[in-house]
Amino acid sequence: MNTTLLNEPSLAADSTAANDDDRSSIRVLVAEDAANIRFGLTRLLEKWGYTVFSAADGEQAWEILNEHVVQIVISDWMMPRCNGVELCTRIREQQSSGYTYFILLTSRDDDGALVEGMTAGADDYLVKPFVRDELKVRLKAGERIIRLEQDLDAKNRDLQKLNSALGDAYQTMEDDLKAAADIQLSLLPEKSVETNSLGFDWMFVPCAVVGGDLLNFVDIGAGQTLVYNFDVSGHGVQAAMLSVSISKMLDIEFCRKHGLKRDEFRFHAGDIVAALNDRFQTSGNDSRYFTIALGIYDSATSVLSLCQAGHTHPIHINRQGHVQVLGEGGFPVGMLPDMKYEAVSIELKPGDRIFLHSDGITECENNTGEQFGAARLQQLLANSTQATLSSALDVLKQAIVSWQGSASFEDDISLLGIEYR
Repeated sequence: MNTTLLNEPSLAADSTAANDDDRSSIRVLVAEDAANIRFGLTRLLEKWGYTVFSAADGEQAWEILNEHVVQIVISDWMMPRCNGVELCTRIREQQSSGYTYFILLTSRDDDGALVEGMTAGADDYLVKPFVRDELKVRLKAGERIIRLEQDLDAKNRDLQKLNSALGDAYQTMEDDLKAAADIQLSLLPEKSVETNSLGFDWMFVPCAVVGGDLLNFVDIGAGQTLVYNFDVSGHGVQAAMLSVSISKMLDIEFCRKHGLKRDEFRFHAGDIVAALNDRFQTSGNDSRYFTIALGIYDSATSVLSLCQAGHTHPIHINRQGHVQVLGEGGFPVGMLPDMKYEAVSIELKPGDRIFLHSDGITECENNTGEQFGAARLQQLLANSTQATLSSALDVLKQAIVSWQGSASFEDDISLLGIEYR
């Protein structure tokens, strides 16, 4: 086909220099079977600063596209072997990365040609012969689309890198949390243990990977046993770190230093809690505090001395299922300095059970927002006096899960069961 390219002066007369814009990164493929038009377009585009490939038909153009990255295709409609519409269709069907802007050239100027070309996926349409400035305008429109696509691709790559980095950071945090959870679980006592005529069992379900509740019982010598259940304010790593610190501190040496009366050889629960309060005073923006129920059991007298510091009331249930709540409330530990803490005492009888628990149990809500409540907890424990301590706690856990409708809790769940045998 020997068609005139422009309806203005010849290409040889065009001495327009390349724009200040850097177009060398834009690659243009000219697919045209008419040699004079193909040659003229190639020269013009190179003067405008583009990197240009040329093909004499659609098949040759397709081979070039498979070997090189090309951003803009200027293709004649009528070509041998593969015409412009067929070439455009191939590009749209197989293009996997990077958008190719397609300008279709034709001598047809009817609406049907426009519809057919655009339906095939062409972005723009030029009727031959066309003016040079019109081609430049169409190319600039294509450049804008290509630049936008390149910018978007770069931002997507940056986003993928960021997501990958965030994924790595999240995995590291998750690994650290699991390691912290393992440390916290290692601080929990053995299950179904007996010491100084007391049997123990417990329930512990953190609301997240790590929690702020902890419980334990410690033989502190001379026939005495330290028992406690505490609940650190807040959740997550900060609460868990404080709970580990408290648990590590509550050993026999701390009790001997702070809980022994000078004229006695017996520990005093209130003095131990007061020492904890002095040790964990908050300062500045640090608002950490915790509640605790701490007791000292003396096997010589069968008396359990209990100090309640802002914690839920300990529950005493005898063999007949009679329920008694213990403690006088008290103030949370770490909120105010120089606090005095008192203890209440109870003489245990065979079959008596004491339960120290966090408010995660009583404040557990069902789907209507109703709390599990202290009365329901006490009734369940009272109904289980004929079952083993371990079985009683299994029944309680099942009841809480059923109440909430899930085994994933919004607050830490912890309970220490003590039985006098």
